[in-house]
Amino acid sequence: MIWGYGKVGSGPWRVAQMLESSHFGKTLCQVSEECFYGLFLKACETLTRNIDRLGPAFATKYLYFLCRNFKAPVKPLIFDSVVVRSMRSFNWPAWSVDYMAYGNIPRRQSQAYGQYLILMHNWAETIHCRADQIEYYLWEHGTGIIR
Repeated sequence: MIWGYGKVGSGPWRVAQMLESSHFGKTLCQVSEECFYGLFLKACETLTRNIDRLGPAFATKYLYFLCRNFKAPVKPLIFDSVVVRSMRSFNWPAWSVDYMAYGNIPRRQSQAYGQYLILMHNWAETIHCRADQIEYYLWEHGTGIIR
């Protein structure tokens, strides 16, 4: 989980705070059920709304790895500020990507995440690759922008 906080020293403290939540286990069970039924946007919203100090970037990382072996045609992807920077560098339309990476309103975040998933999966189908390969390319490109 600390991976979601990069080199920031507050990572372990935040993780400890999340784990202390009385509804942490119940929330993860609810998210698992939502993902089982393909309700990824709802699962993202459930995570960011119910677990203190859990932002949308790490919530989407959690969903990506939780659902990685699902047989569904559409799966969650990781969407964080590095991907947003990369998308901006290609001059892609600003279709609310900032809500996902920087906003703090769970409903807006899940809507922007939905738009992102549709875009990535449609693009992947068009160029015959996996959507997470495109996401990884964007992340790699965005990491170069930050350096």
